[in-house]
Amino acid sequence: MKNQTEGTTLLSGIAQRVMKILKLDDASRVDSFVKSQIQKEFKEEIVDREHNLKTLNLGHKRTVDKSEETIAELTESVDAAWLNITVDNVANLAAQKAYKVIYLRGIENAEDALEEAIEVLEKVEKSHKIQVERIENEISEYRRKLTKSESFQ
Repeated sequence: MKNQTEGTTLLSGIAQRVMKILKLDDASRVDSFVKSQIQKEFKEEIVDREHNLKTLNLGHKRTVDKSEETIAELTESVDAAWLNITVDNVANLAAQKAYKVIYLRGIENAEDALEEAIEVLEKVEKSHKIQVERIENEISEYRRKLTKSESFQ
């Protein structure tokens, strides 16, 4: 009986050493889980959100560029509306009275279109800012969690 107990103790001592060498003890299993599952997840979430932020910024830049082109074109349209007077339109008092309504409506329409384009750009900027803040907050939160998980090792 003593030999079996000594053999079991010896075997269990060897098994414990092998487990330590192979890092199969409970602590290393937990450590392995934290590194391979939890920290990996946090790092992937950070990378995903950083990618989302880059994509968002690229799309935003394209939208802003298009909006600025539209605003420049509409600004020219406003200027053109103000200059849209021909000699025929003001040849006599009757022509002037008839053209006044058309002229003022043309200016008003051009200015309204410009104002609308500016408002759209302002909304795009506001929306982009909110989305960037949300994604940056998510990145910060995952970095905080990653740091916290690393501090327990």
